[in-house]
Amino acid sequence: MVVCVLASANGLLGKATDAMLRSIVAQSRYAQARSVNEGRDATIVVAGSPLGGLLYGFTPWLPFMVMAACFLLSGVTVFPASRACREDGTQEKPSRQGFWQDFKEGWIWVVHQRTLLLLVAVACLMSFASSGMQYCVQMQLMSEGVSALRIGYVDTATGVVLIIGSLIATRLSKTARVGRVLVASLCCYGVSMVPMLWSQSYLVLLSCSAFAFIAFPLFNAMAMGFIFAKTPIDLQGRVSTAVGIPSQFLSMFTSAIVGFLIPSAGFSRSLLLFLCALLAALLVAVVSRRVRAIPDASHWRQYAW
Repeated sequence: MVVCVLASANGLLGKATDAMLRSIVAQSRYAQARSVNEGRDATIVVAGSPLGGLLYGFTPWLPFMVMAACFLLSGVTVFPASRACREDGTQEKPSRQGFWQDFKEGWIWVVHQRTLLLLVAVACLMSFASSGMQYCVQMQLMSEGVSALRIGYVDTATGVVLIIGSLIATRLSKTARVGRVLVASLCCYGVSMVPMLWSQSYLVLLSCSAFAFIAFPLFNAMAMGFIFAKTPIDLQGRVSTAVGIPSQFLSMFTSAIVGFLIPSAGFSRSLLLFLCALLAALLVAVVSRRVRAIPDASHWRQYAW
């Protein structure tokens, strides 16, 4: 029950963050704001596990109490936030209609945006590949009898790399072209996976799986930043659902796929499956002129879906 409640709260607040950023940040600075958000999330990933363990050492209920206090604080700090800090100075008001009508209108809008559908496909395949790679590494280390502490270092290393990547993203998010960033990020991720096909030593798995995420904050900030910056405020939630559901739908099967493939096909062949998914995402990004042509943040307003 506790896990379900916390997961629901985290999911609701996580999606609300995107909409809040969109409503208070100018469109040309939205990607940079998301980059800062990525760095914040990565810092929490690095610090959260040891801090949670420390609090749990005092008493089992203390981590949950601290988390509840943090959720309460985040809710209180939303009220002073202005909703009129957009470049055009206007404030869009969501329509008051039924749930099913909102749901229908949102999805109709989504399916008519060709560039958005291509970006959803790229993000979906990227999420599937990254989730599968992480499960492959964890399952391989567990099968080799690596201690839980050393397996935990993989997450720590990944968090550190995400922080570094978010710093890079903050500097590049204003000037980098989204299309080029997507292609370069996918290439970087794929190159990082290749050495693990031939060597499964602990250092190789740790360094490669962590370095694979160096471009992830920039990829996320630019791709998702572009999507939400171009989406009307009253459609933010529905577009977030359209982007998130396909990715989550594929990713929910990765643990079962890895659990089946690692014992039967081995680590290399299992990882190769997810590398193929990544190559498919790269193919979509490279072949599609609409994706390659997505400009930098300063020209998003002039770019047509």
